Amino acid sequence: MIKDVGEWFRVFGVTANDDRLTQRRHSAARIANSIASSSSKIGIVRYVSYAISIIRSTEPDLEGICDEVAEEIKEDQPSFDPHADSARMDMRLTALIAVSEVLSQIQIDGVSSSKLRSAKQIVAQAVCSALRFRADSVGGFLEGKISDLLARSENILSDLDSERRTRKTLAVTLDRTVAGQEVSLASLQTSFSKSLRSLQAAQKLDAEELQALWWTFSAFSYTMRKHYSLATPAEAALLAGYELSEILSGPGSLGLAQLAARTASSSPSAEKISLENIAKEPVFTLPEVVRSSFASDYDLPTIFPVICLLRNGDQWKIESCLVSGALTQSELAIQMFSELRLFAETGPSV
Repeated sequence: MIKDVGEWFRVFGVTANDDRLTQRRHSAARIANSIASSSSKIGIVRYVSYAISIIRSTEPDLEGICDEVAEEIKEDQPSFDPHADSARMDMRLTALIAVSEVLSQIQIDGVSSSKLRSAKQIVAQAVCSALRFRADSVGGFLEGKISDLLARSENILSDLDSERRTRKTLAVTLDRTVAGQEVSLASLQTSFSKSLRSLQAAQKLDAEELQALWWTFSAFSYTMRKHYSLATPAEAALLAGYELSEILSGPGSLGLAQLAARTASSSPSAEKISLENIAKEPVFTLPEVVRSSFASDYDLPTIFPVICLLRNGDQWKIESCLVSGALTQSELAIQMFSELRLFAETGPSV
């Protein structure tokens, strides 16, 4: 059962009595279940975008999401009017509580552990992409809640990546066979199959990590076919984020993203890079598969600010994003990598 509903309502300055808080607790729990059991990964990202935009973004209500949230609230409060002046804040806050709950839960009734694990990864990636380099501190207790949401998301991604990159040992039955102990043929076949899959996965990770290390220390762009020091600071940051996202798989944890920051620094810049200047004078062209996908479900400037900037050009508005309008070179490289890894996890391969 969600325990901090009252705290969330207080930090956003929304007045609610005990009955109303109980109603929103039940509504948020069902929404969390819906997010965790969703078969649409981009649908999960849209939920996060809808919820997080409560902070500052002017992003309009997402089609479908606000209707779903309103229906869940009406189930506990039939008199709820989604068109009332206070409803917009109420609905997004309930969705944000649900997003926070997904990150917190070890298990959710009716949702398999693998399904919940996948949902937590997508939610965590979306939260980090939206909040890691947000423009303004929201101050006070709200800043604490938002910072905690981001910190939990960063930890989830780091843990998932560390677990994914841990090499598996031989299956117990196969290990016993090697040691000369007697085992059944069926057990041996099963163990051999598991061990073979583990070896194949390890080989794939070895190749991936070796390529990432070669790319990082050579600081050579296989896209530009030249050294990163010959690129402009903005171009180096965007390219580094893009190329690393193609080399590495799995969640875009901050630890892995630092490789993009390191490579981009081969073309060093002490000054922050203005996103509006990039929008006016693009220095990087998105792959067509990314550009075409962002015409629909992915057009979420709260979650994908840099990709939306590159796609929309001078029509892009900083007011529609939470990200700072000026990022350091390292921050821009990390942001680009994070957005593209989230895109890769939720849609067609880049």
